[in-house]
Amino acid sequence: MAVDWDIKSRGESCHQCKKSFTEGESYYTALSFGEEGYERSDHCQACWKKIPAKESYISYWQGSFSPPAEKPVDPLQKENAETFLRQCIEENDPSKVNVVYILAIMLERKKVLIEKDIEERKDGTKIRIYQHRETEETFLILDPQLRLADLEPIQEEVVITLGGTPPKKRLPAEETTADAPSTDGSDDATEGKEEDDDEFDDDELDD
Repeated sequence: MAVDWDIKSRGESCHQCKKSFTEGESYYTALSFGEEGYERSDHCQACWKKIPAKESYISYWQGSFSPPAEKPVDPLQKENAETFLRQCIEENDPSKVNVVYILAIMLERKKVLIEKDIEERKDGTKIRIYQHRETEETFLILDPQLRLADLEPIQEEVVITLGGTPPKKRLPAEETTADAPSTDGSDDATEGKEEDDDEFDDDELDD
């Protein structure tokens, strides 16, 4: 079964005139839906002005071209949120739709991904359109529209997979003790106590 997520690489040249982009050059990215699914095209400013029906695109935005940075390949690189997200998208496993969404949210919070738009279909399906800050790739992520109660177990699964430690849950007895008034009538024992954060800490997953 096909899944509504994908990664589309940025072009190194204009989709129409084939002229190579130069560093710092402004260009336009357009997203459309064709026979083989989502299609990305990148256009120089001159060619973009010649396109009359821009409303036919699902989404489009302007960017500034940066040549891809060369990074040393580390065969022992620890798996992180981005590599795990790419792996899940490559596997195209429908059972990981929630994990893919959580990973995308994590990377958005870390400012690795930038949300560009949201495609809302007639059936209520939402596709979140992200752009990678460094590579300028387009990430198409299905929004499963999770309930708050569904988030915690998925977050824990992701944290454990990435080698992190999920936050400890307070036992009911601990909550009762913490919420009970002090025997001497003073609230000093609980004053200033911070509530546990149900969300994972991004810092636990940093390399």
